Amino acid sequence: MSLRVSKPEFNIREKLNELDRPIGVQGNNILQSNTTAESFSKIQAGRKNILINGNMSIAQRGTSTTSITTDTFGACDRWELDLSNAGTWTMEQVGDAPYNTGFTHCSSLTCTASNALSSGANFVQLRQKIEAYNIKGLRGGNPNAKPLTASFWVKSNEPGKYYVRLSRVRTGKNTNFVSISYTIEQSEVWEFKTITFPPDTQDGYRTDENAEALVIYFTLGMNQNSYGSAHYGIWHNNPAFTGRGQTNLAAANGNYWRMTGAQLEIGSEHTEFEHRPFQEDLELCQRYFQKISAYSDMVCVGPGRSNGTTNAPFTVPLATPLRASPVLNACSWAVFTPHTQTNSASQTPSVLKWEANSSVLTCELGSLSGMTNGRSLTVFLNGNNEVFKMDAEM
Repeated sequence: MSLRVSKPEFNIREKLNELDRPIGVQGNNILQSNTTAESFSKIQAGRKNILINGNMSIAQRGTSTTSITTDTFGACDRWELDLSNAGTWTMEQVGDAPYNTGFTHCSSLTCTASNALSSGANFVQLRQKIEAYNIKGLRGGNPNAKPLTASFWVKSNEPGKYYVRLSRVRTGKNTNFVSISYTIEQSEVWEFKTITFPPDTQDGYRTDENAEALVIYFTLGMNQNSYGSAHYGIWHNNPAFTGRGQTNLAAANGNYWRMTGAQLEIGSEHTEFEHRPFQEDLELCQRYFQKISAYSDMVCVGPGRSNGTTNAPFTVPLATPLRASPVLNACSWAVFTPHTQTNSASQTPSVLKWEANSSVLTCELGSLSGMTNGRSLTVFLNGNNEVFKMDAEM
């Protein structure tokens, strides 16, 4: 004899909602998700800060660059001073930060030769360019586009009105812009600011590319006559990048502006800053810039095999794959084969092969002498303080 027992169907979500213990807003969000990825998205789990090195802890190029008059990556990685006819500046990584926030450094910009910014295309701003790969969750360019919220700590000796601007590069179309202001209330006091940008629903969003897709600008001064914009707080394709009343930090020598804890996240509200492990921040920065430094007489860069009697191809091990084929710099080199040493005058290697997901870069030195074709070789930086730079910034 067999016995069959049938039970009515029930909805597990409804049953969980009947529990005495509340599951909260985030619990409801998880229950409404159909996939693991959707669950992470709804509760903003995982990495949320679109910006890299927002705590200004990484400075591979050095902690200070002076006499800046053109676009420069001068101190903190990923942050570029963007200026045009706007005086002279110093960029620094400084050990100054708001108390009890977990931050230890900031990016500091100081005007060393003033400019009234009263004629032509005059502006100065700090910016970070963002790859298309890193903004997929923004869903830009369609009705489901999401807002973005910027939050940061700022300090200056020059209180007043400043602007934060976003620009979005659109495939085959004009770039879109949006600008929103904030106010520094007190002189030389750390203040916390948040700005929420509306969704950009216009089409043409770049996706699945390692190219520039979104840029955030912190404007420090501009020519009011050339760049004052009536499009405050809305997306538009007029390149006017700020609004009236922008404070001119370039107005006097010694004026400075400092920032740390910069975060840009999807959503209409800011959340606590995402403190990442130092090594993770460093690896994220090294996608865009890496270096090998010689602190002694010689430092090995990589092995290779001679190509003819004058060329030395060699491979460079990378800390992490580079975003794109890098720009290299001139260094003094020494090439060792089993029987000879060839010293090279300062020269810039050429890039023979770069691959998007490769942990090595193939380069070549030329115009050498005394080599034998097909011999194994090793390439060294030749001399104290030589630095081999691989720059893959946008």
